Amino acid sequence: MFAMKRTAPTERWLVGSALIALFPVSGIALALVWFAAFPEKIRWTVTAAVIGANLWFVHYLTETFVTRLRNVSSLLFSMIEGDYSRQMRSVESSQSLNEIVKNLNALSRKLSSEHTGTFESHALLEKVLDQVDVAMFAFDDQTRLRWSNRSGTALIGTSANRGKSAEELGLASFLAGEVPRVGEAAVAGKRRRWQIRRTPFREEGRPHILLLLSDLTEPLRREERDAWQRLLKVLRHEISNAVTPIASLVDTLPRIIQRPEKNPDWQEDLIEGLAIIRSRTAMLVTLMKRHRSIAGPSRPKLKMIEVAKQIRLVAAAESRIAVRLEPGPEVRLPADPEMLDQVLVNLVDNAVESALLGDGGVILRWQAFPSRGLFELEILDSGPGIANPEHLFVPFYTTKPDGNGIGLVLSRQIAEAHGGALSLHNREDASGARAILQLPLVPLRDPPIPSG
Repeated sequence: MFAMKRTAPTERWLVGSALIALFPVSGIALALVWFAAFPEKIRWTVTAAVIGANLWFVHYLTETFVTRLRNVSSLLFSMIEGDYSRQMRSVESSQSLNEIVKNLNALSRKLSSEHTGTFESHALLEKVLDQVDVAMFAFDDQTRLRWSNRSGTALIGTSANRGKSAEELGLASFLAGEVPRVGEAAVAGKRRRWQIRRTPFREEGRPHILLLLSDLTEPLRREERDAWQRLLKVLRHEISNAVTPIASLVDTLPRIIQRPEKNPDWQEDLIEGLAIIRSRTAMLVTLMKRHRSIAGPSRPKLKMIEVAKQIRLVAAAESRIAVRLEPGPEVRLPADPEMLDQVLVNLVDNAVESALLGDGGVILRWQAFPSRGLFELEILDSGPGIANPEHLFVPFYTTKPDGNGIGLVLSRQIAEAHGGALSLHNREDASGARAILQLPLVPLRDPPIPSG
């Protein structure tokens, strides 16, 4: 229908143009026949022949060119409809029309190839998204569900829910608020902890929203369970080391006292056994104190301090080696002086102990980044480096004979309680370790409560 409406005026124009072009020749021929002394029969025969020739020529012209144009229109209409399988035959009688046909056939093949590639890419993307363990939903501008991956479909029920609104699916709350964020919400009757992300996109010119929901409940529980297991393993080892000798002595000492015939040195054995019990009991008390400290420091009492001055004091107090300072700017920032001093002492002490195993060098340098609102202290040592970086912040883990395994953990908790961060890495420019302490230059409205 589309092609017919477009070609009918073209046909009339082409027929009219052909008749106008033939009129002078035909008119002259007929005038010569009718005004010359020809018999009547010849006049009518020639007239019929001229008219017939004109009609045949017009018919041929129409069938040849208009049919080709209709085929071109039909091919274009097929491509508009997404059918790229059709091809036109060459037109040897018209070079111009043949060029058009060749270009249209080439365009059809190119579109067919791109359509196939797009379809295959889309199918691959669908398979990949179905394997992702994140629920994904696409909503249109009316917040109606248009697509979901396998995880999303499993979360809301069946694919029959497509077309329903976010309100009906219980997902409306996820389409509002800041992202990314983590929050608890009930979906399909199950209350879980979600990481929520959104991103806008357009399809066929209309705005859509892609919603991504990651279920954090199981990973968080698994991480919490693993943390408890690690802690219990350490506590079990520490308590076993303390209690085993006590249990043995509690069983042995009464026998020494109850013997009818006592050894001359039985009193010394008794005193020695009680001393061991006292020592192991003190170890348990120390263990409990360590456990309380690792549960996290209290909220920092912030006040503006001269952090560079505090760094110099800690460096000057070190007597084992000379700590080298590379002074930075004089900076005032909000911090708890006692807590910050504890962090600085821990970090410098670790660096010095490590440097004593190397060539004895420790460097402290600092700088401020006002545009980022950040102060950064760098502590470099020339020791052997970090052998087990994955255990750096594991509670009670230590490689020192007299270490308690809580210094770095506590230091990081204090840094985070100030809204900062603490990280340790092996140096890339030389042997040794590099500790970076970052603190905010501006006070936090509500300093975070350290996690326990």
